[in-house]
Amino acid sequence: MMSSNYSQYEEEVAKCREENKKHLEDFRVALEAKNISPKTIKQHISNMQLYLNHYMQREEATPMEGGWVMVDTFFTWFYPLKCMPSSAYGAKSMMASVKKFYKLMMDKGLIEKDDYQQMLATMKEHREEYLSYYGSSNSSSSSSSHFDIYIPSYLPW
Repeated sequence: MMSSNYSQYEEEVAKCREENKKHLEDFRVALEAKNISPKTIKQHISNMQLYLNHYMQREEATPMEGGWVMVDTFFTWFYPLKCMPSSAYGAKSMMASVKKFYKLMMDKGLIEKDDYQQMLATMKEHREEYLSYYGSSNSSSSSSSHFDIYIPSYLPW
């Protein structure tokens, strides 16, 4: 990537992140209005910062409005492979955050209802696949995952 192109990319990412600050503040206010615990609000905000400001900006500057399309790749590639240690519990938490955030964005008229519903359908259809990366989807801390290191049984430890 040429220097001028990279500078342009950095400027566009900075612009997206500045817009995302506003969306995240709206999200925080909406969660507080629902009397959600401060700890849970912090987790939702942290999850959405990861999604909006890191994942969505990794290759090109992508505004929030384009993020609903990217959920499948996030849950099948980015989160299990790039966010170690990730877990089934963490993936479920991320799914809840993404759903709540984009519901608010739909309610505010920033994304279309059809787009939101398509995102939900994608997440519902692929939920088990997303969770399969972590072994048992019923545990909050997965001890088995597709990414565990194989330790031969003949080793003494």
